[in-house]
Amino acid sequence: MMLNLIHSVEEINRFNEICQESISATSMRKPALLVCMSVRNKYSDQDNEGLVSETKVNTFFNQKLYTHDLLDIITKYEVKEGVYTFKGKNGERIPMNTNASVVYMYINPRDQIHALHLQYTSVMNNLLTNQPVPDRISSNFLHMFVHKSNPQHKRFIDVDIDSKDLQYTRLFLGFNKGITDYIAFSIETRNGFHVCCYKDKFPSNLYLDVINCKEFDYIEKNRIGKDVKKKYVEIRSNVCMPVPGTFQAGFPVRFVDILELVKTE
Repeated sequence: MMLNLIHSVEEINRFNEICQESISATSMRKPALLVCMSVRNKYSDQDNEGLVSETKVNTFFNQKLYTHDLLDIITKYEVKEGVYTFKGKNGERIPMNTNASVVYMYINPRDQIHALHLQYTSVMNNLLTNQPVPDRISSNFLHMFVHKSNPQHKRFIDVDIDSKDLQYTRLFLGFNKGITDYIAFSIETRNGFHVCCYKDKFPSNLYLDVINCKEFDYIEKNRIGKDVKKKYVEIRSNVCMPVPGTFQAGFPVRFVDILELVKTE
């Protein structure tokens, strides 16, 4: 059986256009977005309590690619189940299946030149301190540093709503009357919504409004059973989200009109 990651080619292509615009809007000489196919242990039917996730594949997405290439990238991830594995709680390798897989994308461009600088600095530091260095500078090694490089052009910020209960979405949308001016798009995910906003139009007061809103607070036990305070709504500048048109642990991630959704339900 093959990994089944795609449910809508149309939605992937729509997301592809947004990503291309994000790249075109930056002045970086070598911008790149990062696509990641990951396994989330919490979605697996295996008993892996205490483990979080593993990223299995990273792929650059840059201005040299044509409009269909995001779809091509994801299609190439659809390999036979068992080709990718992840680490179980006892160290065993467990075959990755569709129900545990997610395709993520970082949609603010990373600077590949900055990433190369980080990479070479790391290698030189290891050489000077007699630490191990890779046998060869592989593409996966470079991907790691692209991930670490700070986005130089943050076009988007992400309002991550970790609940399908629309009371939290309505509460956030009610903080500012000009909400329609800065929402770029919204998607529905397995556990809630991502409301992606234009950073240059996003009201600065909303950061504190969200942080200070007690209605967003809840308690969840962490991996060792300790109570941890969390929020149903968080604002993130490092925008990473499941790709619309793909499955997130079996759930079809899709674009939604968040304003219409809160009106109708």
